[in-house]
Amino acid sequence: MSSCLQFSIILCTRNRAELLSRALESMLSLDFPAEKFELCLVDNGSTDATKTVVHAFAARAPFAVRYLFEGKPGLSIARNHGIQQALGTYLFFTDDDQLVDPAVLREHLRVAQTYNVRAVQGAIALVFPEGQPAWLHGPLATILGQTRDLEEGPSPIDIYGGNMVFRRDLFDELAAFREDLGKGAAGYSEDIELTRRLRQRQETIAYAPTARIFHVIGPDRSTARFLRDNSFDKGYSDGLIAKGSHLRLLGKSALKAYVHGWLALVMLPNRHRSVVEQTRAWDHAGRVLGLWKVRLNKAKT
Repeated sequence: MSSCLQFSIILCTRNRAELLSRALESMLSLDFPAEKFELCLVDNGSTDATKTVVHAFAARAPFAVRYLFEGKPGLSIARNHGIQQALGTYLFFTDDDQLVDPAVLREHLRVAQTYNVRAVQGAIALVFPEGQPAWLHGPLATILGQTRDLEEGPSPIDIYGGNMVFRRDLFDELAAFREDLGKGAAGYSEDIELTRRLRQRQETIAYAPTARIFHVIGPDRSTARFLRDNSFDKGYSDGLIAKGSHLRLLGKSALKAYVHGWLALVMLPNRHRSVVEQTRAWDHAGRVLGLWKVRLNKAKT
């Protein structure tokens, strides 16, 4: 089977059976030969009905579905498990809260082959089943994963985590995702850290706007508090992988946190602008904590 598989879809999940069901259903419409791809579903220690959902789906899916269990929590750990078990030439990563466009595999393959690249980032759009708040757009949508409007081809875009494709042999040459980063660990930045290593190796990343997925955003993630908390965690993770003088960066981030916090108060009459400034303040506050932790760890050694 491995000799004919062009894609392994790697989807990692933990205790989100209801969301997972919708994500899996969207895969039934994939416009790609069923015998040329597989789904590697990595259950990252779920205690809900995840296993039942996956087995029920596997019984009626026209393509191969493999249920993989990874008990050690952490998205990067689960993804790395999927990479180790995948049989396809290309690895397509999606998430349990994402719906795939029918053309996503076909378009990823076309872009990878057209530009002869081993890393492709697809487009991510947001879907709000219960309505999108009027103030949640622009940079706030980007926080939730929405990609920028870029042309197809080689791009300076960072890997976003969702809707990314790598040729399998790339991970024969370098380590995959850092397991101290990402959900279940530091929170974020496992994708940014991998992007940096790819660029250091002179690997080209191509952007594929026609390879689309739709990120489902529920009301619990459509709040200013969620966006602030998300930004803090992202800033903390970025601080852990920051390069340069940590003392200088720490001072700059502390100053920026103060400035953006002040601007958030000034902008209160404009909900959108105020929340944007709040997220920037919390991002820099998180960076301060991440940078400080690195500095303390260096002092101990």
